[in-house]
Amino acid sequence: MSESASDAPVPSAELPLSLLKDTVRPELETLATEVVERIRTQVPELAGLLEGTSGEHARQSFVDFFDEFIDGTAVGEATVPGSARRTHRAFVTRAFLEGRTLSGLLAAYQVGARTVWNRLSLTGRRASATPDQMYLLAKILFDRLDETSMASAEIFKQLQREPADLLEDRRRRLARLLVQEAAPSTHGLPELAGEALWRIPEKAACVALGEEFDRDTRVPPGLDSDVLCDFDRPDPFLLVPAPDLPGRDRMLRRALGGAVYALGPTVGLSDAVLSLRLARRALALARDGVLPTEGSGVRCDDHLAALQLFGDEGCMKVLMDKALAAFSEVTPERRARLSETLMMWLSTGSSLPEIAERLRVHPQTVRYRMRQIEALFGADLYDPGWRFEMALALHGWRLNRVRVQHQKTRRGTSDENDTVPETRRRSRTATP
Repeated sequence: MSESASDAPVPSAELPLSLLKDTVRPELETLATEVVERIRTQVPELAGLLEGTSGEHARQSFVDFFDEFIDGTAVGEATVPGSARRTHRAFVTRAFLEGRTLSGLLAAYQVGARTVWNRLSLTGRRASATPDQMYLLAKILFDRLDETSMASAEIFKQLQREPADLLEDRRRRLARLLVQEAAPSTHGLPELAGEALWRIPEKAACVALGEEFDRDTRVPPGLDSDVLCDFDRPDPFLLVPAPDLPGRDRMLRRALGGAVYALGPTVGLSDAVLSLRLARRALALARDGVLPTEGSGVRCDDHLAALQLFGDEGCMKVLMDKALAAFSEVTPERRARLSETLMMWLSTGSSLPEIAERLRVHPQTVRYRMRQIEALFGADLYDPGWRFEMALALHGWRLNRVRVQHQKTRRGTSDENDTVPETRRRSRTATP
């Protein structure tokens, strides 16, 4: 028996490809926003999955899905591409884990399909598409709707059969793989990410967690669904895709319940271990009082110079001892005043009035101090290499001074003599 016309494969040449590629594709961003908003308002059960950062993820997933739909249609593919299936599976799994129903998902697909078809119909009329062309588009669209609905039902069945901790364990193992010191192999990563229902991002950042964090907690309820966690190690951490998305900072503060944490720099996924290493260094410096914590969090991107200086403290000490050796001839109080003045002089382009304003002293006081500094360092003051090293040394000195003072405050003591590293101590003058 011959195949019916409605079931026969549709040659790609017969499809209104220009309508999809040239007319619909430029509207994907606004179409995705409209789809997400209509689902939120018409399917209240799923509204919570489509708000804030999660809503942005859903919107972007729709753009990617439909973009691949257009490419697949162009070459006559009859199934949804693999990456789109992984994105869809991750969304369905999250809905399952958060207690949403299959009927709610299917209702959302119906709303989305109607919204897309309304836009396609309007765009088709503007592009003078023929009825046959629009029929073909409708057939492809609703075939995909049936396929997506059946796939969702199958995912629900699988999840109902799996142990509750299986997905969590897969995601934890994936997190460990991505931050191992040896460069993680990208071979097999898509499959591992697919098993963990995790969409591979271009950029990510790691979060080092302080001792205050409750290790007995499984996955904090406030974390976004794409955040990977490993709380079973002595130094727990998170891996946050696209950390610069709006709402990420608020999400971390809410989910971590006031625990001190450090957010590493945003890097490519292959450099996640670097982000974690710097986050742990920042966390240690925050505990020592070197880096300030705002709302319990420290952002490495705001303190890269300090992280570089404290990356090798032995090297930093040698640099400080070498650059600041001349200050060992003066009293601690005078040393502090001269160091602050020299640091300001180097950073302001030698403007004495500006230095005086920033230090809140009289310009004549600055001139007096600079004459003392010139007596100590001479022509070196005008050597670019010396100025660069001295600026680094003074920055390290200032941060180290904060750390020492923080430690003494915790011990209930205060001894200014120990706030600046010295190579040696010699006789000191009483010059003010």
